[in-house]
Amino acid sequence: LGGANDSIELTITLRDESADLDATPYPRFPLPGTYIVDVSAWYRSNPVVQHTVRLTVVVDRVEMIYTVLAGTSGLGASPGHGAIFSLSVLNLGNGPSVYNITCETPNRWSVELGDGNSSSLTLEPLARLQFLPVTVRVNVPPVVNGLPAAGTKESISCTTTHTGSSAMSTVETTEIEVFVSQEFTVDLYSSTGVPVGVWGNALDEAVIDGQRLNLTLDIINKGNVPLELDVTVTPEQTTWPLGLFCGAQEASRSLEITIAPGAGAYCRIEVQVPQVVADGAQNEVIVRTQLSAGEFIQNRTTLVVEERPDLELSAPESGLVSVTLGSLSTTSFTVENTGNTALTLAWETGSVPEGWSVGFHQLPPGDLGMHRQEYVIVSVVLPSGTSAGIQSANIPVIVTGTTPGGDDVVRSAQVGVEVLPTAWVNLSTDRHEFERIVPEEAQQGNLTVSNQGNVPCRIDLSVVAPEGWAVDLSQSMFQVLQPGESSIVPFTVTVERGADSGPLELTINATVTAAAGIPTIDSSLVLSSSSSELAQDGGLFTYLDDAGVPSWAIGLVAFLLMLFLLGGFMMLRRSSGDLDPGEEIISAGMGGLGSVEQRREAALDTGLAKEDYVSGAVSSDEIQEALDAANPVPKLSVPKPPGAPPPPPGAPPGL
Repeated sequence: LGGANDSIELTITLRDESADLDATPYPRFPLPGTYIVDVSAWYRSNPVVQHTVRLTVVVDRVEMIYTVLAGTSGLGASPGHGAIFSLSVLNLGNGPSVYNITCETPNRWSVELGDGNSSSLTLEPLARLQFLPVTVRVNVPPVVNGLPAAGTKESISCTTTHTGSSAMSTVETTEIEVFVSQEFTVDLYSSTGVPVGVWGNALDEAVIDGQRLNLTLDIINKGNVPLELDVTVTPEQTTWPLGLFCGAQEASRSLEITIAPGAGAYCRIEVQVPQVVADGAQNEVIVRTQLSAGEFIQNRTTLVVEERPDLELSAPESGLVSVTLGSLSTTSFTVENTGNTALTLAWETGSVPEGWSVGFHQLPPGDLGMHRQEYVIVSVVLPSGTSAGIQSANIPVIVTGTTPGGDDVVRSAQVGVEVLPTAWVNLSTDRHEFERIVPEEAQQGNLTVSNQGNVPCRIDLSVVAPEGWAVDLSQSMFQVLQPGESSIVPFTVTVERGADSGPLELTINATVTAAAGIPTIDSSLVLSSSSSELAQDGGLFTYLDDAGVPSWAIGLVAFLLMLFLLGGFMMLRRSSGDLDPGEEIISAGMGGLGSVEQRREAALDTGLAKEDYVSGAVSSDEIQEALDAANPVPKLSVPKPPGAPPPPPGAPPGL
């Protein structure tokens, strides 16, 4: 280098051979990191003498992203299908980067990214200049009320964002077109509303002579354009009368109908079974619904002439009947005649545990026509003390349907039993009648209080009695009475002097209290009572009773007094004389009329002077008298003497 203190400047260029900032189409940045370079100088003649300078080079992180869409030309799909395109992501940075992709449409159509079903996807780390395509599937929604209509366009935007820096992102946008859809469905139903099914597995239907039935054809336009369809019905037996009805249109075999997008057409195929047809005869009916020569749907069913009885008996949907002890509970069964002939029904209930009372709350139906439905009400009463909860035993109901030809169809259904917690008390006594109680003398009785429910409860006893009467209970309250437990309560019945003597009623009430929400059933007991006190009006018997005279003595006095009054009346009748009340109107001096006995005899005289005798023979005179009496001969009247008639004997002078 020359002499002492001489110097020279050197330029050192450090280059990453893997990087190329001028590369096309995208630059290649060096990898990020810290690089150390040692620069050493030494004498060639004396290598021991040297000097080293360490250079540190730091390459910063560069973040760049590039995205592009592919497959968007003519992008679209028909309703119910998906439109597919791809989004490619390129990492232009100089190190691994993680990106998140999110796609959405204004109407929130379903979007699926990659192999999943989510509209958001986080990619695996991408290395420098690594390229990754992601599949995007946009599902066009099915037609609802004709929408989305054919030709409708929906935009979709996909945003790619660096997970470490939300400011670094790209947005790609495209449009999806809704294509034309001419999809339609056809369903054929039997006369009972049962789906016939697909062509190869179609159900047949039993019919009877002279029956008129209606098959139903439901056609739904699930596309987004109007459809013009041809509906044709072809029966195997052309002699069976048949008609096709679609709205206001009708024809014997074929119709053309137009259905708007999202709408439906409901056609009726009426078939008349001949009055005279062989048992077992069949008629296959084929229905063809055609859009074009290559787009059509065929349905078929076979009508078989036979008597096919059938019944359906259904229990309540809940499968349970809730029962409260001490009361009647009911549940409803449904019976339906699903056959093609009328049925006579016979009902019965199956076996139930001892003590259960099960029956029909109302008279069940005895006859059920074709395709008719009725309800049957079953009542349930359970014995006291039945534990709460769902019981292990069920209540079965059995119905037997008999056809006019004598064939039977038996169906059964059963319902479970859930017993609710119930507080139920019952009152009973060893003596119900307290007759002719002596005032101020107590009569004894025993009251039995029983908890016939299934939960503990409190019982309060009370009495309702008329004024002057009293029922004294030895105990008026039970704080807790366990299920099935009974207790005897002695009581007395007394009546005050002067109170209502009856007969009347005394009532003992039991009021039940249980935990909140538990139903309670109270009880009452009626006692018949009366007093031995005879009168309350201040008469003779009241004074005797107040004087302490025994009731038997008062009764004896009353009996003797009645005998005395009766005897006096009879004596007055006998001493009243023989004068008839009618004689009082006869004037004095009229004795010529005779005595009472003479007048009675004259009144009873029939005009026959002869004596009457009883004999076994009839004389000729008697026969003649009878004939004369039956056919009287007119007699000549006697001439009236001149002058006034003489006065009656004993008449006053001047008459």
